Amino acid sequence: MIEDFNGIVPDDFELLQTLPGVGRKTANVMEAVAFKRPAMPVDTHVFRVADRIGLVTGAKTPLETEKQLVAHIPAEWLSTAHHWLILHGRYVCVARKPKCEECGIAEWCRYHQKSCLDERQLFHYLLLTLKLELLSSILFFAINPFLLLSVNLFIRCRILEKVA
Repeated sequence: MIEDFNGIVPDDFELLQTLPGVGRKTANVMEAVAFKRPAMPVDTHVFRVADRIGLVTGAKTPLETEKQLVAHIPAEWLSTAHHWLILHGRYVCVARKPKCEECGIAEWCRYHQKSCLDERQLFHYLLLTLKLELLSSILFFAINPFLLLSVNLFIRCRILEKVA
């Protein structure tokens, strides 16, 4: 930096990335924080949270996530949105077990809607399985084994249809 830029941190996005250890995310952080320019640095929290809550669709890389976020968030909100997404990812929408019950945006969140639907389906499946086990026990003592097997298979097929 001393030789190439006279000891002054370059304020150009592309030039920043020529410095050792400075990639796109760090250059975006410098743009947003040090130079007060609209930028969307995408770290692991932003990448995960933006996808989970549904701010991006089908983004496979941080660059794809950045492009979608920049396209949909007004420039004057980019830096603030970046910090909101980081904090949300660190404290609420954590990687291993999101705290959906504490989340203020859960009702609009794609992940929450999907996981709640899955939980309802699981509950429904467990309830039907319990009914199946009860019915199987009754049939076991009252009817011959062949009929029990037929009824058991029929009910299991019905359960799988409802869960799917």
